[in-house]
Amino acid sequence: MDIARVLGDPSGEGAALNNLGNAHYSLGDYDKAINYYQQDLAISEELEDELAKGETLAQKTQIKNS
Repeated sequence: MDIARVLGDPSGEGAALNNLGNAHYSLGDYDKAINYYQQDLAISEELEDELAKGETLAQKTQIKNS
């Protein structure tokens, strides 16, 4: 994530944030997972990446249904 920020790669940063969200979700740390997903969602919206946005929203919904 930090490398993507330094390189100015918002798509890579979003992917890293999403992966961190997935890791925390797997560990049952839903608050941290949602935090990372929110950051990823903000980047997806900024980039107008509808696919990434949809995937992140689906992951957040999965947490809410857990």
